[in-house]
Amino acid sequence: MCNESRKQANRIRRAAYKEQGLCRCGRVPDKGFKTCRRCLSRDKTRRESLTDSGKCQQCGRENGTDTIYCTECLTKRAFRLATGSVKGWEIVDELFTGVCALTGLPIERGVNAHLDHKLPKSGYPHAAKDPSNLQWLHEDINMMKRNLHPQVFLELCKKVVDFNQL
Repeated sequence: MCNESRKQANRIRRAAYKEQGLCRCGRVPDKGFKTCRRCLSRDKTRRESLTDSGKCQQCGRENGTDTIYCTECLTKRAFRLATGSVKGWEIVDELFTGVCALTGLPIERGVNAHLDHKLPKSGYPHAAKDPSNLQWLHEDINMMKRNLHPQVFLELCKKVVDFNQL
C-alpha cells in the first residue's frame, strides 16, 4: 500500500470513529472529551517535545517566532477563526505587512495582530467568508472597532480627537 493510500485509509477510519463518538485511535474517550486519555497524554508529550526543540506545535516545522506556532500556522488559525475554513488563507498571509491597516501601529502575529472583517459580519453576512473583506489590525484597535462599519469607526475616532482637542 502506497503512502497516499495509507493516509486515505486512515482518514476514512478516523471519520468512522468520530461518527461513532470514539477517539481517533478507536478507544472510548472519557465523558465530556473527544479524545481518550492515552491520546491526550501522547499529544501533550509531542507538543512539549516540539516546543522544547523550537518547532511549531501544529505542523512540526522550524518555528522562527516567539510563540508555539510558526507564522503559517498562526495565519491559518486566525483565518479559520475569521472565516470558518483555511481555504484561501494565503490571501491574508500576503496582506500582512507588520503594521495595523488603520493606525500604522506595529503588529506581530501571535502577539497583537488580529484579522478583522472590514465590513462587519453582523451587517454584511454575505461578506463574512470573503478573504478580501479581511484586514490585519492591532488587537486594541480591533476591540474598539468591534462590529462598526469602517467609515463609522473612523468618524467616531475623529470626534474623540476633536472633542479632546488633540
